[in-house]
Amino acid sequence: MDTLTKHHAIPRTLHGNKRVRKQFTKEQCIGTVLWLCRPCHSNIHKVLSEKQMAAEFYTVEALLLVPEVKQFTQWIQNKPVGFKAKH
Repeated sequence: MDTLTKHHAIPRTLHGNKRVRKQFTKEQCIGTVLWLCRPCHSNIHKVLSEKQMAAEFYTVEALLLVPEVKQFTQWIQNKPVGFKAKH
């Protein structure tokens, strides 16, 4: 199994943001973590801004509604363990 990376669904750089503090509790900010393979994690950061992640795309279900994320996920799922996608 490929090593998973810790993705803060609500980016840490925005935990002090007024809008984020209104929308989420401190526990949600800290505890909303998704475990992703490195290629998928990198793709999400390539496709979405941190503000977009915090505003709407902080769950796996929401992330998979983003066409670029869904397409990449479908493409990479049959690749061998350790496969490194070229971005």
